[in-house]
Amino acid sequence: MFKRVFKKIKNLIFRTTCSIWFEKTLHEIPNPVAPDVDISIEYLMEDISRLSDWLKTHHAVFPWLYVRKELESAQANKHIYACILHQDVIIGYVKIGMNNVYVHDFDKVVHFPSKVAFVYDIFVLPEYRGKHIASYVLIKIIQFLKERGFEKLWCHIEGWNHASIKTFQKIGFKEKASIRFSRLFGFPFFLQNSYKPLKSLEAFWEAHYGMS
Repeated sequence: MFKRVFKKIKNLIFRTTCSIWFEKTLHEIPNPVAPDVDISIEYLMEDISRLSDWLKTHHAVFPWLYVRKELESAQANKHIYACILHQDVIIGYVKIGMNNVYVHDFDKVVHFPSKVAFVYDIFVLPEYRGKHIASYVLIKIIQFLKERGFEKLWCHIEGWNHASIKTFQKIGFKEKASIRFSRLFGFPFFLQNSYKPLKSLEAFWEAHYGMS
């Protein structure tokens, strides 16, 4: 009990996260290699109830899967959820945002430039990992987005997650920056590449694309 209260108080006083941000241009698409298990992909845009129910079911074991603010932002901005299916049963998903995206690490909505999409979560059930599913699905999503006029795809991955970093780099994602977000006594601030102050994520896009 005391540990939980102490942790909550500590998070209110100071909280910090650091992620590596990657970019993939959609002009060149790698050839997908079939995974070791038969899968299909179902793209949900308006009605995400099937995935939402699945997320709630698995929330107890994987508590980061179901974030109410994230789902509300996704539905309001018509984000795309790619369900990964095996024998018509969901075994994972990829959440793809555009325009306005609620980023859980920052607890805020970030505005993305036009023609730029953002993978803000990818998940495969543990028993299906190591079967080359994630890389195959990501390439299929790149094809899907390119056909709809998108030019760039971004993601952010925490530095300790070496498996995810390797998967994204393998299909052509390039590291662009590390961004640390901290909140001290409720006041938020960003650092880019460990030392450079960053006003906001929108300033990051402005530096890359000349627009906010």
